[in-house]
Amino acid sequence: MSNPFEAIWNMLKISIDTTNEPKSPLHIIEAGDCWTYLTLMEEFIRYEEMGLNTTLMMKSKKC
Repeated sequence: MSNPFEAIWNMLKISIDTTNEPKSPLHIIEAGDCWTYLTLMEEFIRYEEMGLNTTLMMKSKKC
């Protein structure tokens, strides 16, 4: 097993070496996947909020 300091040093060297390389633009499929992920997360948050709201309303009616 390598030394933790050596591993950190290697990570830093790699990140410094790649800073001069230009970033390629997203492929259209990757961009579509990002939009799909965003839509899914927004829907998930809505359902989660509805579930929390229902749960809180049910608890308040019991009291």
